[in-house]
Amino acid sequence: MAESGGTNIVSISGVTINLTLTPSGFLYGYDGCDKYTGQLNLTGTTSEYGTGIAVGPLTAPNATCSGLAQEQENSYINILQDASSFAGDPTHLTLTDNYHNTLVYMRPTAVTPTSTVGFNVAPY
Repeated sequence: MAESGGTNIVSISGVTINLTLTPSGFLYGYDGCDKYTGQLNLTGTTSEYGTGIAVGPLTAPNATCSGLAQEQENSYINILQDASSFAGDPTHLTLTDNYHNTLVYMRPTAVTPTSTVGFNVAPY
C-alpha cells in the first residue's frame, strides 16, 4: 500500500488486500479483516490525479479484528471511501482521495476491458 501526503497504512505481512471492479460500477474485495462491497461512479471531472470518482457507500459485515489488523482495515476503508480520482494502466490502478492519500493496486493477471477487473494492493 502506498500513501502520498497523508495517512500511512499499516501493512501486515502475508495479508492480501484486494479490490474487484465490475463493468456496472459495483466493487467488492477484502480489506485484510472483512469482505466489503460498494459502488464506484464516475463524476465526469478530472484532476491532476486522474478521472473523478465517487465511492460508496461501502458495507462490511464487521468481523472481529483487533490490533494491527483493525488499524489496517480502518485506514484502508477510510481512504477507499474518500477516493475522489483514479488513474491506471494495464497493470496498476491508483485511487487518490482529497487529502492526497493514495492506494496503489497491482492487477494480478491480464484481463479484457469489458470483464470484471481484480486488483491486489501493491506492497508499500
